[in-house]
Amino acid sequence: MPFTLIVDDPSGNSFIENPAAPTADQYCKKTHYLRDLAAYQFMGYPVDQATLQAEHDRLKEKQLEEINSKDAKFIGRQKAWVKQTKEEQEALLDKATAHATKPTTEAVAQAGYVDFSKSVEDQSQRNELAEDDPRKSVMKFPTPCYQCDKTGNVQMCFSSIPFFKEIIIMAFVCDFCGYRNSEIKEGGGIGDKAKRVTLTVDSDQDLNRDVFKSQTAKFSIPELEFDMEPGSLGSLYTTVEGLLAKLIEELELNNPFGQGDSAQDQ
Repeated sequence: MPFTLIVDDPSGNSFIENPAAPTADQYCKKTHYLRDLAAYQFMGYPVDQATLQAEHDRLKEKQLEEINSKDAKFIGRQKAWVKQTKEEQEALLDKATAHATKPTTEAVAQAGYVDFSKSVEDQSQRNELAEDDPRKSVMKFPTPCYQCDKTGNVQMCFSSIPFFKEIIIMAFVCDFCGYRNSEIKEGGGIGDKAKRVTLTVDSDQDLNRDVFKSQTAKFSIPELEFDMEPGSLGSLYTTVEGLLAKLIEELELNNPFGQGDSAQDQ
């Protein structure tokens, strides 16, 4: 039976894989929306700063809407060119060209964009990491164990999710008591907007999609009237099936009476 999985993240740092990327995904819908005061406060912003940031986002969105409105009017004028004379069209083109700006090759390179004037090989060489870049190696550093307070080791490395961003993987091991723990964090800052990803799970292939759920994301399954609040499972990088399995495991662990209060047969 098909069901819907909704991942809603105010930080914009959650992700569900599109197997058909870079083409459109017919089963998955992404929606970006403005953060409000409550969203900024949830992410740890002080009240004053959250208020200013929410207002800044609102004004910025309003400016973008005005620009888009002007662009729409310009497109409307383009459609009216067929009714204009050649001289009128050329005059309008000259006026538009005078206000147009074109980034230089250096600016494009510094901004990290793809330079289509170069071959694929040259482009990949420009984007390669330097030899001394820490993201190319596994870093180790001592950390007190959470269980026995002895010194253990944390191994940290970077991994890149295609069509998303880098994530940080940290694994802790204590040689004294054997305690192990792992954490996955998103790399970089928060997104420009909050993000809601809605996936319609319709086949076994959809269960194999990669999922990255950040610490601030919540997810829900409307067909079951189920909602998991942010922070409940921490950050996870798994598949849709793995996310559901982790959910069931946590529900059984933290809600034992949900399975009944009778003693289990030994």
